[in-house]
Amino acid sequence: MTAITRLPGEADVAAIKETIDNNGVVVTENFFSKECLHRYNSEVQPLIDEHHRTYTGVETFDDFLGYNKVRLQGLAATTPSFIDALIDPRLLGVMDHLLLPLCADYLLSAGELIEIRQNETTSRLHTHNNSRPTPVQSLGYLCVNAVIALTDYTAENGATQIAPGSHLWTKGRLPEPDEIVPAEMPAGSVAIFTGETIHGGGTSYRPRHPPRPVRVLLCRLAAAGREPLSQPQHRSGEGAAQAGPADSGLERL
Repeated sequence: MTAITRLPGEADVAAIKETIDNNGVVVTENFFSKECLHRYNSEVQPLIDEHHRTYTGVETFDDFLGYNKVRLQGLAATTPSFIDALIDPRLLGVMDHLLLPLCADYLLSAGELIEIRQNETTSRLHTHNNSRPTPVQSLGYLCVNAVIALTDYTAENGATQIAPGSHLWTKGRLPEPDEIVPAEMPAGSVAIFTGETIHGGGTSYRPRHPPRPVRVLLCRLAAAGREPLSQPQHRSGEGAAQAGPADSGLERL
C-alpha cells in the first residue's frame, strides 16, 4: 500500500516543500502545540453547541458534505486562534513556494471547522483544481489545503482519504484501492496537500464510548484571480475594533 510521508514537528519549510513536490501530500506531526489546540477547541465549542444542521435540499451535494458532520465557516470572524494558525510562518512559507509561481499573491479560499460524528460515510474522491476552468487546471498549484487535526485523526474516525502522488498523474486517471490511504495523525499535526491531489472524506465507523468529538480545521489557500469561496461576515463597531490587529495578518493573503 502507498504511504503518506510523515515529518517530525520540527521539520523545516524546505523539507515540507520537497515532500509535497514529490508526493503531493505530507503529514507534519505535532506541528501545533497542545496550548494552541486547547485554545482553539475552547473557542469553537460554543459555536458547535449552537449549531443547527441544515441541508441544501440537493441530494448529491448533501451526500458529499455528509449527514453526520458539523461544518462551521466564517472562522476568521469568530475564532481568533484561526488567524494564528493561518499565518503560521512555516505554513505561509510552504504556501509561498507552492502558490506564488502562478500569482502575485494568494487568497483564503476556504476556512472551515469540521466535526466528524459517528457513522459518517465516505465522500467521493475529488480534486480542487477541477473547480477551475479546464484550460488552467494543468498550470500548476492553483490551491493548497492544510488540514489541522484538533483531535486525534484515524482511519476509524473519519480521516481524509488521500492518493499520494496523484498530483502527477495523467488527468482522468483514478486510484486503485491500494493507492488510497488515510491521513492519520495525532492532534496538533497538519496534512498539507495540493489542489491536484485526489482525496475524499473518510468513514467514521468505530463506536466511541463515551462519544468524543473528532475535529479538523481546513485552511485552503488559492492563487489570486478567483474570489474566496468562504468569507467572514462583515463586522463593525466594537467587534471590528477588537479584531483589527489579528485581521491585519490577512492582508497579504
